Amino acid sequence: RLYQQKLFEAAVEQDVIVSLPTGQGKTLVALLLLKHLSGAWEKGRQTLFVVPSRPLAIQQAREVARNVAGRVVSVHDDFAARADNRVKVREANVVVGTHGAVKALLDTYPDVLSMGRVNLLVMDECHNARADHDYAAILGRFRELPQDHRPRILGLTASPLHKWKSMVQGAAQLRALEESMGAVVLDLPALSRLVGDPVPVRPQRVEEIDMPCSEPPLAS
Repeated sequence: RLYQQKLFEAAVEQDVIVSLPTGQGKTLVALLLLKHLSGAWEKGRQTLFVVPSRPLAIQQAREVARNVAGRVVSVHDDFAARADNRVKVREANVVVGTHGAVKALLDTYPDVLSMGRVNLLVMDECHNARADHDYAAILGRFRELPQDHRPRILGLTASPLHKWKSMVQGAAQLRALEESMGAVVLDLPALSRLVGDPVPVRPQRVEEIDMPCSEPPLAS
């Protein structure tokens, strides 16, 4: 689809937050960008794909493995508590993990997973990147790095706004999300301007889902 190609081209040029309804192809944009930047794997870099739940970690890892040539590992629950599993994480090209498992790895096993090795950080349901959430803590690790050592960022969300009651409040939330992610929101109006025509949307009822702030820590 033309709008997905335009989103990919925009993501190549700058860090973006893709805001599209469920089922409109956000994951495809992530796969295209992931493949485009995969040359960094040969230099020991990794791609980190953060998701909000165990089922999504498994699902997205399968999608990546189906579409991209590379070693993919799914991290959730206490997967990384075992030494042999930590080796799999260290040697993977793509790490797909729940926010809690990723944060625990960054905190507990920096020799296994470190933001300094990451070439691309994909955050699914990135509207959760608020101050009290693991997503925000993971982004804090990103901001600790010097500007020229930071990974590229791609955010994905179907619901960038949280319990907003006015246009002013909604606009403020979008600006806050952009500031938190260090990326530009590309939503349906922005996409229509890129493509030159309205982007077709499948009729559906989309509900905002707030994920828990954290998961149980990994066993040491």
